[in-house]
Amino acid sequence: MLSTQHRLSAYALATAALSLLLTLPAVAQPRLELNQILVGSLDQPRARAILRDTSGNVLDAPGLDILGGSGTTYTVEGFYDTGAGTILLGPTTAANFGLGTVPGATFADVGVGGLDFFDISDTIDIQLADYDNSRYAQLDNPATFNSVYNHPFSGVRAAVGPRGDHAVGADVDPIDQIINATSEFNVFGTPLMKDKLAVFDNRGLNALFETPGNDPKAIRDFTSLINLDGGLDNLQNLQLKTFIYDSPNAASPRPPAADQPAIPVFDAKIKTDYADFSNLTTTTGGAPPALAHNPFVGPAPALADENPNDGGQNLPGITITQGGVTTETSWLYDTGAAASIWSQAIAQQHGVFYSSEPGKGLGSNNPTLVDANGNELGNDDLPQFQLQIGGVGGTLNIAGFFVEELIVPAFRDDGHGGEEQFDMVFKDAPLLIADISIDATPDDLTDTQTFTLEGVLGMNTFAPSLFLSGLSLDPSALGSLPTLNSNFDLFAFDEPTGDVLLKFNPDLVTIPEPTAGLLLASLSLILLKRRKG
Repeated sequence: MLSTQHRLSAYALATAALSLLLTLPAVAQPRLELNQILVGSLDQPRARAILRDTSGNVLDAPGLDILGGSGTTYTVEGFYDTGAGTILLGPTTAANFGLGTVPGATFADVGVGGLDFFDISDTIDIQLADYDNSRYAQLDNPATFNSVYNHPFSGVRAAVGPRGDHAVGADVDPIDQIINATSEFNVFGTPLMKDKLAVFDNRGLNALFETPGNDPKAIRDFTSLINLDGGLDNLQNLQLKTFIYDSPNAASPRPPAADQPAIPVFDAKIKTDYADFSNLTTTTGGAPPALAHNPFVGPAPALADENPNDGGQNLPGITITQGGVTTETSWLYDTGAAASIWSQAIAQQHGVFYSSEPGKGLGSNNPTLVDANGNELGNDDLPQFQLQIGGVGGTLNIAGFFVEELIVPAFRDDGHGGEEQFDMVFKDAPLLIADISIDATPDDLTDTQTFTLEGVLGMNTFAPSLFLSGLSLDPSALGSLPTLNSNFDLFAFDEPTGDVLLKFNPDLVTIPEPTAGLLLASLSLILLKRRKG
């Protein structure tokens, strides 16, 4: 037991420690500068599924094979998309699998090209499977349907389309039908993420950059990354793999399947706030398709904040520094977006505009970005770029450039039972400039009030990325495109919490000690010196 004298000495020491702690200068928020990123992601998260009708029968597509040959497939592949609040099946997919739609029912939604209209499917059950090409042999086998496609979602409807019309009840344009059939895609949105943890694995792609004698941080031509000495079997790893688990934060989660990797231990997380845009969609003639919330880095937009009392209004957003101006805004976290997008209104605050010259505006054949004096942005080292982006609503020609600094806020364990915020800093980060707008009052046809996303945080930030530029990209030229390794070996989305979980790539990122740990260590040294003195 301490004597009175020792207790007084301990008290004095503790008082001195507290005094020192309070008088130390404020520590700047830690910054972790990451390797550069390029315009578009090399791959995007996907999942596979089977569809069952209300009688439990698995729908199939006779004459099709999952590998592209003849036969029958039961498997539907789709993008696993946090930016989509519904389930979307292309019309060709629905037709091939014999999926019926509700007569006279129409669902209206918005995307990069504006408003578009969809049919609504009959009620189905959807069972999701991981996306991992090394497990092809497990697919399309009725004996293993429930063990491989082991994440069931019952009693849902999907949006089917887009139909190609531009008004509710309008005739379908056969030319639009042909175009849509050749470019359609399936989207497994957030209704199929309920209570799940989706882990996205970059390691097969990252390994391409990490061969002996090569700098893993250097820009490489994609063709220089491919080594087929090990045979075509190596190609099964050249993908962004998706592994789906019951979230540990869900009620009564099941453990991972025996053939799945263990759930990783992550280094950090990005916190998000949920927005629910279901009230900004319109459905006529029947029940809507399944609808769910979408995650935002930063406070959810007020008109769609799912829970205004959940503390989301205090979350940090995305910070951009450009042209002597710094702004912090809320961006949609979108696993369905290959690139990141910045709204025109926020870009204009930084002196970035579309050219007013004929043929150079947004959506033109030569979209071009300029500063306030009309000078084109970009240089030889960081050139301006153009892309035709597509999605729900069609396609849009847009331009982008490299901003000085993009900061994504993250949190990690501080080593003392709490957590600390730090900034993930991307210098010379590529952003496309475009507006994704939604009718803010869909039930009022007399006004044109819209809500525009401030930004979209795309997968080029998280997966290996390419420098893409061109409104009509030549597929034969893709192999020569500049390519960069990812700063992350794995990233994940935990639906119950809304957290984006991060596992850094150790070949690119050196993680510093938590600031709290360094501060306490410094304080201990100061106190030790005082005691010795």
